[in-house]
Amino acid sequence: MAHLRYILFGFVLTLWACANIVAPTGGDKDETPPKLKTEASTENYQTNFEKQDLKFVFDEFIELKDVFKQVVVSPPLEKQWKLSKKLKTVTFEFDEDEVLRPDATYTINFGDAIVDYTQGNVVPDFRFVFSTGDAIDSMTVSGKVVDALTNKPADKVLLLLYDDLADSVVRKDRPFYFGKTAKDGTYTIQNVKQDTFKVFAIKDEGLPYLFDQVQELIGFPDSFIVLNQPNETLPDIGIFKEVPPLQLIPPNSKNYGKINLVFNTSPIDVEVTFDNVGQTVFQEMVKDTIRFWYDYNDTLAWNIYLQEGEAFRDTFKVLTPSKNTFTNSAKFKREEGKASDNIRANPTKPLRLTFNHPLKSIDTSLVYLLEDTIYSRVVPDLAVEGRELIINHSWRAGMPYQLRMLPGALSDIYGLQSLDSIEQKYQIMERKDFGDIQLQVTDLDTSKQYVINLYFKSSANLVEKNIVKGENSFSKSFKTVPEGQYIVEVVTDNNRNGRWDTGNYNRKAQPEPIFTKSLEKLRANWEVNATVSILPTASPAQNIPPEGE
Repeated sequence: MAHLRYILFGFVLTLWACANIVAPTGGDKDETPPKLKTEASTENYQTNFEKQDLKFVFDEFIELKDVFKQVVVSPPLEKQWKLSKKLKTVTFEFDEDEVLRPDATYTINFGDAIVDYTQGNVVPDFRFVFSTGDAIDSMTVSGKVVDALTNKPADKVLLLLYDDLADSVVRKDRPFYFGKTAKDGTYTIQNVKQDTFKVFAIKDEGLPYLFDQVQELIGFPDSFIVLNQPNETLPDIGIFKEVPPLQLIPPNSKNYGKINLVFNTSPIDVEVTFDNVGQTVFQEMVKDTIRFWYDYNDTLAWNIYLQEGEAFRDTFKVLTPSKNTFTNSAKFKREEGKASDNIRANPTKPLRLTFNHPLKSIDTSLVYLLEDTIYSRVVPDLAVEGRELIINHSWRAGMPYQLRMLPGALSDIYGLQSLDSIEQKYQIMERKDFGDIQLQVTDLDTSKQYVINLYFKSSANLVEKNIVKGENSFSKSFKTVPEGQYIVEVVTDNNRNGRWDTGNYNRKAQPEPIFTKSLEKLRANWEVNATVSILPTASPAQNIPPEGE
């Protein structure tokens, strides 16, 4: 009997193991999504459809993910539907009080809601289509979405169609139809009815199918689309991020002499003024921050005023801390830190040294510039500009130089002097180590203004910016520039503010057109003659956007 009990116990364990889903172990990773078994599932593309539960049977065990975020029914249902799963079967149930529209084609888009049990592989592009009338709507809408700044294809972007044409619909309602872009930026939306639609593209970051976060990439055409052809191809849509309403992060003024005014976006148009109580000030903007240095020999409070047109105004009160505490501990020094052994320098450019405080004066008698290996002293032109010391001289190509600055050579706005000696070696490069660029940009519209930028390697390294208006072409010679890759960027400056501006949905403003192209790579002791037309070409791949965007 005991032997029989062991046999029965083993049999029960075997049945229990067979009845439970267990993820397989070992072997190659499963990357194949579940496949629908059509013969066991509710028939797709039915006409004269009558409300019923829909069953979808797959070839492996499945899970449901983010159902109410991913699944979209178009046209939208009035009542809340239900989606459930059991083993390999997904069931879609209409509410018992739901009344389907007559002579309407419905599409249930499941998005990324259905995945396999073991690896989470998504069932791609799964849709169920039916019509309550005699025919299924068969119109198709297709197109392409690109990044408005780089012109690169934008993938995984939702393209939304609304039969409600109100501006607010993109923020409050789900679309009537939708599609998603592939890696090449293209999309196709099938089974669309003949109608007029609002079109909206979005790279979702928040609630799916809703424009609910300002940082989301969006795009839209300038007008509604009227669908009356079997296959409609829309113009390319450029997606962009809006500039959020400007906000100042509350600054800290506990430390004397410097205030960082940090914003949620670039404060490029912010006007900074202040109560003039005899203080010395200097300010500079770095990305999203306005750095504000001041020197003031009193404890009287004063205000800084910030304004950007009529949209933003703020006031910050400066409660001046003790200057003595600051000057007793502050160090005035070169910002680059330790000097490098030998800096290779362009023979046509000045030398620049940056310090941690704004400069006020320089004692030229304490600055030595030594030329050649015999250390012959030469007299350069010295100037202070903000936090930079600028050293100009008629450099001799191929010659070594050494800069020596004795203690006390520089003073900052606080009256602090440099306490350490500064020594820096330079090697002036030969002219043949550089190249020249002859650039011509053609096919400009004389009625428009353009911003033409030349970058070295990426958009983070601006060589020169030029504003052009009333001309049909632009020519410029760039002499003695480092060898390497250069990129020309042409912005159609519609609002004539001297820079590229993004779009805005509420104002129906599109991003300003931007054209970028890589030039022939510049070699040392060489000249590149580049003629760039901003007209569209048959080969968009030739337009290579800057790196680092």
